[in-house]
Parts: sequence; structure tokens; C-alpha cells
Amino acid sequence: MNGARVLLAIAVLACMVGLLRFGSEGWGPLFAWLWTEGGYDEAGALAALRNAGWCGVGLALLAPFRPLGLLGLPLAAWCGAWCAATLWQREAFAELAPALQATRFTAPLGLALLAATPARPGSVRMLTAAALLCCASAATFAAHGLEAYTGHGEFLDFLFLLARELELALAESTARGVLLVIAALDVAAALGALLALRWRRARLALAWMGAWGLATAALRLFAYGSAFYADFLVRLPNACVPLAALALLRARDRQRAEHLALDASSTR
Repeated sequence: MNGARVLLAIAVLACMVGLLRFGSEGWGPLFAWLWTEGGYDEAGALAALRNAGWCGVGLALLAPFRPLGLLGLPLAAWCGAWCAATLWQREAFAELAPALQATRFTAPLGLALLAATPARPGSVRMLTAAALLCCASAATFAAHGLEAYTGHGEFLDFLFLLARELELALAESTARGVLLVIAALDVAAALGALLALRWRRARLALAWMGAWGLATAALRLFAYGSAFYADFLVRLPNACVPLAALALLRARDRQRAEHLALDASSTR
């Protein structure tokens, strides 16, 4: 369970640093909302996002420590504000924002469940955290799969950019075929994450999500350069959250094995 808490702490801190960068530079829908609807001028919106961002980073540094886990609740609310602003902006696929960003605001919620007070491996709170993280991972990957299936223009541009960086020729038809494969893998992984709560073999999906989520986040740095580190950081929860769920499920298995061993020894 400590491993899960560490993974969630990394995810939350990375996300907060990424959102701080976005906000202080005037990137993203929350800045647009504050400037156009929130009554702020440009400088005021930037200052508000910068101050809130630094508060988020500070809370993210404290939340992993018991009994400060409940500090994850305002962090989840902060991620929820960015999600709400995405819905308001109504860009392409904006309606999928709650699913696409599910790992971002459930990471601090999971941290709140695990770090508020000590929890036994088989406790209801720990199992609730595992279910929450599995469902969030499934939602995020399923939504990304839907984007890939429809041939989202941003995904196509990203593939072309990667091909150029690797000095490979990539036809549009091939790129669309790659996206269809990615869509199928994402949806399959989402189903596996839900089944992992009951079926041990399905946990392979959580491990795949961790590896694929980290790879796709890191490819942003390769394609766009280190100046776009915030794009990597805000996507890191896509890797950490399913791995944290996997760690929690394994902790439950160890606890059950210990109980069985104790029961067996007591009957001898």
C-alpha cells in the first residue's frame, strides 16, 4: 500500500507542477474562462492561476504524509476546475473531458483515501481506492480510444511529427490505421482494468496502462522538446494511477495469503 501512495503522490505532484506551468503561461481553458467570464483582466487571470498553482504544488508536497491526506480533496477540486473549464470551452471532444482527465482528479482522491489515516490492506477504504483508480483508468483509456477511433486531428498531427523526428515516411492512411490499432488496445485495456477487480489475470491490463501511459507521455518530450515538459507532467497520472491500482490489488492478495497461512497453521 505504501507503493500505491508513492505512485499517487508522484502523479499528483507532477500534475500540479504541469498545471502551474500552464496557468502561469496563460495556456489552457481555465485562463480563457477567467479572462472572458470570470471578470479578470489578463494580468489578473495570470496572477490568480499562478498563485493557485503554487498552492496546489505546496498541498501536493504535504498530502502524501499522514494524517494530511485529506489535503488531496482541494487538489481534486483544482483538477475538477480545469475539467469544467474544458467543458465550457466546447472544443473538439470537450464533452469527453471528465473521462479524459479522470486519472488527474482521482489521483488526489485516492491519495486522500490512503494517506488520511493508516488503513489495513483489506480495509474497505483501501478497496474503495483500488476500485476508484481502476474505474478512472478505464474511463481515461476508453475516452482516448474513442478519440483515436475517430481519427482525432491532434493525434494524426502527433503521429506525423513523430514520423518526421524518426525520419520515417508515414502516409495518412497508415497513420489512421495505427490510430485504429491504438483505439482497440485502449478500449481492451479499459475493459481489463474493470475486470481486474475480480479477475487476477486481467491485471495485466493495469501494467500495460502504466507502460503505455508513460510511453505516450514521454513521447511528448521527444516530439515537442523539453520546453513542453508540462505536457508530460499532466499526463503522468495516466501511468501512475493504474500502477497504483495494481499495487493495491497485490497488497490485498498478500493480505489474503497471510490470513490463509494463519488459518492453516491454527488448524494443525
